[in-house]
Amino acid sequence: MNVDFSEYFKAPLDYNPPKDTELNGSTQFPNLNSVEFRNRQNDNETTLLPFYELVEANDDQSTVLLATNSYNQRLWNGSVFGYDCLSDVGKPNADRIKLSFDSNVTGIRFLDKSMVVFTNANGSIFLYSTQSEIRQKDGYSLFQVSKKTEHYGMITGLTILNGAKSAVTVSSDGCIKVWLLAPCDIVSDQTYQYAHKEVITGISKQPKSSDIFATCSRDRFLSIWDIRIRLPMINSWKNEDYANTSCLWANVNGIEKLYVGDDTGTVHIYDPRKLDTSVASQTLFDRPIFKFSQNPSENLVCVLSQSNKLKVLNTASDTNTFATVYEDYSSKDYVRDVCWVKGDKQQAQQSACYTVGWSKTIGHHTIEP
Repeated sequence: MNVDFSEYFKAPLDYNPPKDTELNGSTQFPNLNSVEFRNRQNDNETTLLPFYELVEANDDQSTVLLATNSYNQRLWNGSVFGYDCLSDVGKPNADRIKLSFDSNVTGIRFLDKSMVVFTNANGSIFLYSTQSEIRQKDGYSLFQVSKKTEHYGMITGLTILNGAKSAVTVSSDGCIKVWLLAPCDIVSDQTYQYAHKEVITGISKQPKSSDIFATCSRDRFLSIWDIRIRLPMINSWKNEDYANTSCLWANVNGIEKLYVGDDTGTVHIYDPRKLDTSVASQTLFDRPIFKFSQNPSENLVCVLSQSNKLKVLNTASDTNTFATVYEDYSSKDYVRDVCWVKGDKQQAQQSACYTVGWSKTIGHHTIEP
């Protein structure tokens, strides 16, 4: 028997609830939020949402993108704002780009000066252009080049490979997808459906390779992948005690190191050639590690936890020690992302970075040499 559900569940003809102002305390029509939501007019204005999530800049830092999300409303949506420099991020009327998403923004990566990849919690990947060669005199010209939705779960990580010609996304259902990034399209190239048994919490590419990357997951595994071969997993290690929460593949003075964070706030350093034994381990926070970020021109790694705390490590020191050169606890809410200020390495007397976090928090940090 076929059932017309639209007819079956439609509001009855005698349904006549009182006005919203009369619903407070009503037991006959208790679902006040649903009635109010249906009667509310749509607001299409793009606004800065209260949870600052990501900050990313192109190579010359002439375009800086800030992703903000909503977690305390009925709809968990996202927005992206663009600025001309890092010092303008979050300032009123300083934005040059506005973009709305129907779900939380989970990843931003620039391919070049004007092409950028976004990912969101709906399992979608977007390719956008921020400028047009034809309309250079008019400044920014934001438009969507392509969109694909093939992940079943939320996209939890994004990295760019092969000279910005391909991207890798990982998701909450343990899937890894490799995408080819054409000038005008996104094409799914490879899919590893059961790469991990649980949520993939981190992905980081090998600094000197276009085809190799590492992933970590709540299934306690850290895995190294080479997309050129038929069986791409080439190495794997399991944390026997706690779930992995983030990873970073860093190149320090020509020596490659894998930084892995776990649920206890501990950071482990591994040699990518031999994952069965850690080079060093140290508990830096009393909460889970959230993210790593390496300064591209210095031997500094910023470590964020699931808190308002951050620490900067000097990775050029002895591999058996963790030299903390800077720490900050001044943020009023969770710190979520870091963007390093780029400059002349020979002339710079100090390093600097900007951080963003929840409750519309923006921080500026100076790390002395």
